[in-house]
Amino acid sequence: MDLLQLLFRPKKRGYAVLIDGPNVENAHFDDNQKLLIAWDALIFAIKKRFINITPLYARAFSAVYGAERPVAKRWIENASRRWSAQHLSEDTHFELVISKEGDVDPLIADAMAEAVDRAIKDGYTELCLVLVSGDHIFAQIFENLRKRHKGKIKLTLQVY
Repeated sequence: MDLLQLLFRPKKRGYAVLIDGPNVENAHFDDNQKLLIAWDALIFAIKKRFINITPLYARAFSAVYGAERPVAKRWIENASRRWSAQHLSEDTHFELVISKEGDVDPLIADAMAEAVDRAIKDGYTELCLVLVSGDHIFAQIFENLRKRHKGKIKLTLQVY
């Protein structure tokens, strides 16, 4: 694709939601009180932010036996129930991804790259990676993806 085609192709925007179950489950306020996730509010905030934009997929990541597994399952149940049918494409999936190794970070990093590759393959011009996590390592992964795909797709990162 030459530069003119890239500049003048019609906009096609999408987003992918990635939930870091261990970090969400283990979140605490500064005074060490446990942070409880208001799933309805979170889902509403994401829907409002991305209204009229197609979600590629939503994935919640969990370890095999971690305490976060119920948290990740609740995300899937709530998201599937609360996203309206007209907001989803037939290709949109809500998935629970279980890490047998215990560390979900490599799986999330792979999912970020997969979302970008899929968006490019499907002709998207913009993709927002929506990350629900307190882990700062994903910022560097995002920057690497943005540099690698510069000129192919506009990438943004939204963190909750």
